Amino acid sequence: MKIAVCSDIHDNIWALERALKKLGVGDVLLFCGDFCSPFTLVQLAEGFDGPIHVVWGNNDGDKWLLTQSAASFSRVDLHGELAEISAGSLRVAMTHYPQIAEGLAHSGRYDLVCYGHNHEARNEL
Repeated sequence: MKIAVCSDIHDNIWALERALKKLGVGDVLLFCGDFCSPFTLVQLAEGFDGPIHVVWGNNDGDKWLLTQSAASFSRVDLHGELAEISAGSLRVAMTHYPQIAEGLAHSGRYDLVCYGHNHEARNEL
C-alpha cells in the first residue's frame, strides 16, 4: 500500500496542483491540517481518487463550510484533531502538531505517525 501525506496547503492552489501529480500514486491520502478554505479541500478531493483522511490544523478557517464541502465526497473522512486509522496492515496516527506526534510515536502503538504544522518534510525512525 502506498500512503500519500500532505498538509499545510494554506490555499496555495498552484502548489497543490503540482503536488497532486505526485500524490496521485498513493492508495490513500493523509491530510494533516491547514486547508484554510473549503475550495482547497474540494481541489484536493477532486484531484485524488482514493480515500482521504483529514485532521484539523490551526488554520482551517470555516470548519462548518469545510465539513459541508467534504460531505460532497464520500471518500473524505474528517477525524477532528487526532485520527487513528488503519492503512493496509499499518496502524497510523495523524495530528497537525509535532509535539503531539512525538508523544504518539513514543507510545509504540503505531507503525506510522504523521503531522504537519512546521512546513518541514521529515522521515524519522
